[in-house]
Amino acid sequence: MFSGDERKIMAFKPTTDALSAGYFLILLILIIAFLVSLYVSKRNKGNGSNILGKAKILDKAYLDNKVKMYVVEYEGKKFIIVENGSAITISENITE
Repeated sequence: MFSGDERKIMAFKPTTDALSAGYFLILLILIIAFLVSLYVSKRNKGNGSNILGKAKILDKAYLDNKVKMYVVEYEGKKFIIVENGSAITISENITE
């Protein structure tokens, strides 16, 4: 195939420069995306109905591997919530 010392050297991949414009552009886009996501998450932190701040989980019990029961207090009223992988059932206001 090759005769004598006439071998040609083939590079597997071209040499890359770590400071090339392509890498700098990708790094800049990643930094901008991170900063935008950080800004949006901080901006939306105080907005919304904040329902979890009003609800308290008083008790939690596992009825089965997939079935959980919660006793929840919301705005001074107590509810029983039962959930499995496909449905949630909420009781009416319970009294003691």
